[in-house]
Amino acid sequence: MLNKNLVKFIFSLVLTLSLFYFLLKSTESGLTFYFFKNFINENFLIIFFSYLLLLLGLTLNFFTWQYITKKNEIFIKHKSAFKIFCTSELAKYIPGKIFSLVSKAWLYKEKHFSLSKISQSIIEEHASSSYSNLFYIIIYFIFFNIVFKNVFLSICIFLIYIIFPYLCINYFNKFRIFFSKFFSILKNIFSFKFSTIYTAVTFYILINLVFGFSFCVFLIGSNLDTLSFINIVKIICSQSLGNLASVVLFFFPGGIGVKEVSSVLILKDSGFENLISLLIIYRILFIFAEISVWIFSVLLNVNLKKII
Repeated sequence: MLNKNLVKFIFSLVLTLSLFYFLLKSTESGLTFYFFKNFINENFLIIFFSYLLLLLGLTLNFFTWQYITKKNEIFIKHKSAFKIFCTSELAKYIPGKIFSLVSKAWLYKEKHFSLSKISQSIIEEHASSSYSNLFYIIIYFIFFNIVFKNVFLSICIFLIYIIFPYLCINYFNKFRIFFSKFFSILKNIFSFKFSTIYTAVTFYILINLVFGFSFCVFLIGSNLDTLSFINIVKIICSQSLGNLASVVLFFFPGGIGVKEVSSVLILKDSGFENLISLLIIYRILFIFAEISVWIFSVLLNVNLKKII
């Protein structure tokens, strides 16, 4: 009988490959080696600048994670934490995506940190990151008058967006305190703080903006005639929609295919030539940036004295 994890792995892999096959078949000119080579030669500076913004975004991601862990009394050297974070981020490309969460918890557990504090940090990280993506999706709906056509209603939606985390944390902590009377283990675990969540959400909103600008530079830089404020808003928001969709569709490793389809849905009528081909190339660039950051984190932890 097949192991359940193996079945999930195969299922995720088949779905991802199928989705990418569909994307490749849908490319306007076909993502051939010739197209790939020509695109890099003609847009090298644009690709490089987009790559630098990706490196910045990934680094800021780590510092936000480090902020969350410190607030949960997990103190570890920056270079060690950096390696753990980068390693766990690469693990998300293993079909099932749960490996990204498990690997982070396991790697910190190996350093003898409390599993409850690690788990709380992971929950706060993913909740804050996901909630920050919702910010740009709301902006998209308001900006393009898709749902919230009334100004007063739009303001109310933003107020709800700001207040909602407070209500969730407040009621969760009340329930935790109530049930801790019956289950003593709840007294010292999952005590969420308003300041930590709100600060993390703010950081992630800014980080998503950095990633969004990287995507803007990549797409608009290679299609200068598409430069407009509307397209910039669409590009930034498409990234957030893809991020949020990949959280829901967790069985797609690293959101591969999901983010690309989300971008196509928003940008299909924005005048970008060879859009699907460009999205696939950008995905490759993003993975290359993640690998670059991981290699740097490994090199930071190399003991030169032992080598010499």
